[in-house]
Amino acid sequence: MKRIFISVLLLNLIMGQSVLAGQVYKWTDQKGVTHFSDSPPPAQVNTKEMVSLPDIKAPAPEPQYGDSTQVAKQPTEALLSSTDNSISNNTPNDTEITKQDDSPKPAKAQKKITLKIANLQDDQTIRSNRGFITVQVELNRKLKIGESLQLMMNTQPYGAPQTPSLWELNNIDRGTHTFSVNVVESGKVIASSNTITVHLHRTTVK
Repeated sequence: MKRIFISVLLLNLIMGQSVLAGQVYKWTDQKGVTHFSDSPPPAQVNTKEMVSLPDIKAPAPEPQYGDSTQVAKQPTEALLSSTDNSISNNTPNDTEITKQDDSPKPAKAQKKITLKIANLQDDQTIRSNRGFITVQVELNRKLKIGESLQLMMNTQPYGAPQTPSLWELNNIDRGTHTFSVNVVESGKVIASSNTITVHLHRTTVK
C-alpha cells in the first residue's frame, strides 16, 4: 500500500508543470508513509527533505558513442586453434576404433531329430475284432522342409510317407506285428524310432 500511495503522489507531481521545473518537499509521517508535496510539510514534522525534479521541457542530451577501435577482436589463429582442439576432442583415438566384423557367421546347426512311438508298449496285447491299431510318434522338433515320416510294419513300409505323426490302421490280421517309424529325407532314412511288438487278437466268426 505504501508503494501504491507513493506512486500516486509522484504521478500527481509529474502532472504539475510548475512542480516539475522546481523543487518539492519530501517527508515521512508518524505512520511511516512518505509524502511528496510542493507545499511545506506540517509544523510537527521535524524531518523533511527538498527533492529537485528534472525539467521535462529541457532538450535531450546528445548521444555519445564509444571508440570502436577499443573493441577487442579474437585473433584468427586463436579461433582456428580452438576449432582444431574441438575436432580433436570429438574424434576417437585410432587405438579405440574397433573394426566391424563383416565376415559371414556360420549358420546355426540344425538340431538332430529323434522320435519314439508313444502310444504303444512293447509286447502289448491288443483286442480288436476290426483289426484296428493306432500308432503315434513323438518328435523332439518339427519336421523341416523335405522331411517326412514312414511307418514300418513287420520291417516293411506301410503306406506312403507323410508329415502327420499319427496312423490309424484298419483290418490288420490277427497275430504278432512289429512297428517302427523312420524319418526320411530325399529318399534317405536319417532317423528311426524304437521298435514295438504288439499281439493283435480278433474273434473268429464261424
